[in-house]
Amino acid sequence: MDIPIITFEEIIKLNGHDWDRAYAVLTYHLEKGNLKKEMPDNGKVIYHNLNRVEDFTLIHD
Repeated sequence: MDIPIITFEEIIKLNGHDWDRAYAVLTYHLEKGNLKKEMPDNGKVIYHNLNRVEDFTLIHD
């Protein structure tokens, strides 16, 4: 079973291109263990969506 992958750029888009709101959401989900950070050899940071968090929960209130 593959784990979905998301990038910070995608989280920024979901948050209306507001970097601060996107960062707050990302930090929250990293702390809760919903996302896991990985930096492959290509240098682009990706996040594994371990708990299959829905897009709407990646949007800051």
